[in-house]
Amino acid sequence: MKIACCDASACHDALCVRFERRRITFSPSRLPALEQIIKKCLPTYDVEAKIGEGIYGKVYRIKDSLKTRAVKVVPLIVERSLSFNSTTDLDEKISADFYAIREYYETIKGQGVLEIYDFHLVNKTITDQNAKGYLVVLMAYYPENLADHVLNRFPLRPDAAVSLITDLAKVLDRLFANEIDSYLITDLKPANLLIDTTKHLLIGDLGGVKRINSISTAGLAQFTPNWSAPEIVLGGSKPSLASAIFSFGLVSFFIFEGRLPYESIGFLERLNTLKESGADFSRRDTPAMVIRLIRQCLDNNVANRPMDFMQILNALQAGAGDRTSADGTVEIQKNQDADLDSNQSRRSPPFPDGFQRPVGGTAPAPWIEPLTGMVFVWVQGGVFHMGCGEWCGEGYDNEYPAHKVILSGFWIGKHPVTQGQWSSVMNTDPSCFKADQNRPVEQVSWVDALSFVEMLSKASPGDRRFQLPTEAQWEYAARSRGKPHIYAGGADIDMYGWYFHNTRESTCAVGGKKPNDLGIHDMSGNVWEWCSDAYHQEAYQLHGLKNPTMIDNEALKVRRGGCWFSQSSGCRTTHRGKGLQTDCANYIGFRVVITAPG
Repeated sequence: MKIACCDASACHDALCVRFERRRITFSPSRLPALEQIIKKCLPTYDVEAKIGEGIYGKVYRIKDSLKTRAVKVVPLIVERSLSFNSTTDLDEKISADFYAIREYYETIKGQGVLEIYDFHLVNKTITDQNAKGYLVVLMAYYPENLADHVLNRFPLRPDAAVSLITDLAKVLDRLFANEIDSYLITDLKPANLLIDTTKHLLIGDLGGVKRINSISTAGLAQFTPNWSAPEIVLGGSKPSLASAIFSFGLVSFFIFEGRLPYESIGFLERLNTLKESGADFSRRDTPAMVIRLIRQCLDNNVANRPMDFMQILNALQAGAGDRTSADGTVEIQKNQDADLDSNQSRRSPPFPDGFQRPVGGTAPAPWIEPLTGMVFVWVQGGVFHMGCGEWCGEGYDNEYPAHKVILSGFWIGKHPVTQGQWSSVMNTDPSCFKADQNRPVEQVSWVDALSFVEMLSKASPGDRRFQLPTEAQWEYAARSRGKPHIYAGGADIDMYGWYFHNTRESTCAVGGKKPNDLGIHDMSGNVWEWCSDAYHQEAYQLHGLKNPTMIDNEALKVRRGGCWFSQSSGCRTTHRGKGLQTDCANYIGFRVVITAPG
């Protein structure tokens, strides 16, 4: 497809839309209400809020009965000149510019670029002096940009951060290698990048996408100094592939560190320090491969940077199995997990203080916490496939894909926390079903459960850290270290759990059903159990390999195991439940794990 260029300075500003070399500033008082313009061409939508504003236009969030979208409204103007000397010329010019923008988007659309659904040219007016109109662009709406995503969840897991960096490198490589024209992002920064519903990265500011052959000087390019290469900011060079790679390095650094390099010092001093010392990484879990790559991208000498984004992608792919962190430790290496079970069997578990180690190779006996009497069972670490596999029949979408997980060993409560144990720590009695102190505590929120483990950690003798189990720990323990057990113990729910068809409309005393193969009771039915993880529908696509967990500020939290009024399907070991972190109900409780000191 050939792009219809309007003139030398048109279209390279794309959806920012500067149509003449001379910028025209519009006074809001001279414009009709933009909401009316939106309503005119998108009558089924209601305008909810203005969500962005720049030099060239405004962006609104709009909604109809089925969906939420974003819409950008950009004022267009073509002034009379020798080239456009009649009303017919002006009319044809503004229409040609509009169609050129549509063709431009057809060229760059695809993976990694914000989806646009439609373009409209409305309120076009032609006089003997100019042609005016409004470009209305209907776009996909994603509420979170990269800056918010990183800062709201900081620190991102290293594998999640690398995934975002890879997403960005892929789309930049695709645009640069476009068959029709090469494109660059001249204003690459976290605020201009969006996070979609699958946690992948998108270019959201299409006005920053420029055809390379249309960029004549730095002055004609849109850029932000803090996120730009020194040769542009200080040297006045025009944007290039090398400068885009430098900006990519800054964004990648931000994804890991949540800041710019040397952010606390002045701009010029920052650039000089970066030149002399390289980027100042502070996280100890950043893969060494990532540090090397980002420092190369941020080299002051253009010739020392990667040649293109394909070289960056190759480096990321080659380092995918290298989890060597900044402090020299190795988190996990490629192929190292082939026989983790045999390695784990040679390690002694981290015994709580005061526990006598067993003689020989026997498994450790359960340990009793002295303050509450809570019994803990040792779960040896290993490898398992988390989620719904062929063995468990049909599952819900959020139980897929089944994926390999490596877990370190941990201690887990033999039973859910009981009402008596809760009372001994918290001095309260929140439960609905009070007939027996040996029933599981309920009517406790995720926030309440966190308070319990924090208070127990402070009150219990010795150097122990009590926590809620991660979702992966919970499933691994419920399935007796990853066995294909539909329920926690086997295939017969009536043998192992209290649920809708065998309870009397209430919780039951813990330990009343058979334990699973590890000696753990009540992991199917009785009460739902809070996990530490935030709930994400697509969590299994985001999990890292080793000790995965989803820790962020999401209000929805994971709960597992089903409860006394669940159907049997809700008590399956792979079934994933969720609830607001403040939810309390007479069917929600929790159990506790211990992590090793140090």
